Amino acid sequence: MILYKYVPQDRIDILKNKLIRFTPLNELNDPFEFRYKITAPNDVALEYILKNKKDALNKAIVERFPYLTINMLEAISHEEYKNILKKEYKEEHFQSFVPWGNIVSGIKDNISSIIGILSLSEVYDDILMWSHYAEYHKGMVIGFDINQSFQLEEQLTLLQIKYSDHLPVIRITNMEDVSKTPDLVQQAFYALKTKSQHWEYEQEWRMIAPLSILSPDKDISGLSPYNPKAIKSIIFGANVDNKFKKDVIDTISKDDTLHNITFLQAKLDSQNYKLEFAEL
Repeated sequence: MILYKYVPQDRIDILKNKLIRFTPLNELNDPFEFRYKITAPNDVALEYILKNKKDALNKAIVERFPYLTINMLEAISHEEYKNILKKEYKEEHFQSFVPWGNIVSGIKDNISSIIGILSLSEVYDDILMWSHYAEYHKGMVIGFDINQSFQLEEQLTLLQIKYSDHLPVIRITNMEDVSKTPDLVQQAFYALKTKSQHWEYEQEWRMIAPLSILSPDKDISGLSPYNPKAIKSIIFGANVDNKFKKDVIDTISKDDTLHNITFLQAKLDSQNYKLEFAEL
């Protein structure tokens, strides 16, 4: 399968250095990235609240139900307290005492510290992506044969992005230590591959890699070598200048590891809002 990377001119270093970056999650450009709704089973949330937020809960209950007092609540057993809540207090009310924001941030920060993401696309002809990622059509698109791109395939995960109007849901079963939720990794990957319908035009695929296996760099995290034979095509933007084009072609022609690459040149269609491509 061939997938494409839109890049500006200064990313010619991908060809010269044989390195490409897996970007940490918290550096991606969508503020909704890895944003999800988090829930927990009713009993799990209740136990957490009773252990960590009982004083605040007592106060709220007394304000809501004047026939109860703090002394009454303190005097009853744990099970009796839970039964009162289940009977008198709707789930969405007492779950509001859970610091979901802190839990969400904790999961995201943890994921951000251990994985990098290489974003690719099924298409090389999208006008918006040429503008957003390839320097207003002055850059290039690199076509990778994803089946032979990297030497550490067994440690990589390839995800096809799913587009939705609704946030994904992560359901945790251990609120004291979220990492002990048995299927947390699978749920996290589902959230990683879910984006808003607004991004559907990108037809994105993501390659996920542990940052620990990527090349260390004191200035840039997430760099990884790739197999030069994986590069199958270079597509130049409609506004590319001849100097950059020559630099790319010369870089490839002088490198014995880069060969059998097809060069295409984009140009604006004369009749429609689309790009045409001609082989060089």
